[in-house]
Amino acid sequence: MKKQVIAELSHQLNARLDEFNVELRSLQESLAEDTKSSAGDKFETSREMTQQEINKLEGQLTMCLNNLSELAKMSLVETDGCVRQGSLVTTSTGKYFVAFAHGKVMIGNDPVFVLSLESPVGALMNGLKKGDKFSFNMREFQILEVE
Repeated sequence: MKKQVIAELSHQLNARLDEFNVELRSLQESLAEDTKSSAGDKFETSREMTQQEINKLEGQLTMCLNNLSELAKMSLVETDGCVRQGSLVTTSTGKYFVAFAHGKVMIGNDPVFVLSLESPVGALMNGLKKGDKFSFNMREFQILEVE
């Protein structure tokens, strides 16, 4: 199932990259086509807002590329039974893929929560093995499998 999670994440991240690139090109074209009007201040405000959007998108694009790079390394990770970066963890309450903050992905009918080791649940699971237990939000979790 780990390979399926990695494939789905890769698909979603590549789709996001495509969306970011289309939007970025559109904003850059808009900025290049913007001509100075007689309303001086409105022109400068509009250009600044467009530039801020471009900067925001470039940051998201970089994060997406970094996540794809991390993901490529994770298929090679051997977990030796311990929860660490790249582990697919099955608990008594659900499945978790330890990678980066992403949220839920669906693998068939199974939800898998993609989270980072820095997240509260990720930090609690870090280093645990099959059979270990941990508590979060007054709920007890037992690790059933580490892939």
